[in-house]
Amino acid sequence: RWTSDAPRGWPAAQAIVQRLREDFRFDRTAKRDASDPLFDFLTHKVGGDHLFATAAVVMLQSQGYEARLVTGF
Repeated sequence: RWTSDAPRGWPAAQAIVQRLREDFRFDRTAKRDASDPLFDFLTHKVGGDHLFATAAVVMLQSQGYEARLVTGF
């Protein structure tokens, strides 16, 4: 749904990122005791940066894009 109006490629990725920025709230201190942190993030629309990145990667993968998330220092 989030990418239905966007052409494939970079515009679709931008549509996902824009929707996350508009509809979700960044809060690094938000702690929830959830067995599925990604589902909790998508349901409550609040979380840390790692959840924004994870959601974006999973959504891109669901659209057929090869996407990976790398974390660390």
